[in-house]
Amino acid sequence: MLNGRRVLEECQQAFNVRLMLQGQPVSDGRVSSSLYFGTLTSGIKVIGWSMNLQSSHGISNVLRGRLRERVADLVADA
Repeated sequence: MLNGRRVLEECQQAFNVRLMLQGQPVSDGRVSSSLYFGTLTSGIKVIGWSMNLQSSHGISNVLRGRLRERVADLVADA
């Protein structure tokens, strides 16, 4: 699980993996975060989101909950 756009970019470079945007951004009406999914050459599934949830200003519990639901759906489908 990758937390934040910078981590997404670093993972793609370090592991030569392409992370694909998954559906529409998740939003709480004020801020939004995009979800990404990919598979490493070893077969390990990678899921990430574009916002750093620990340090981003304005991240609400509503947005965290919606992200949690979408990630759970991606994990179930993987």
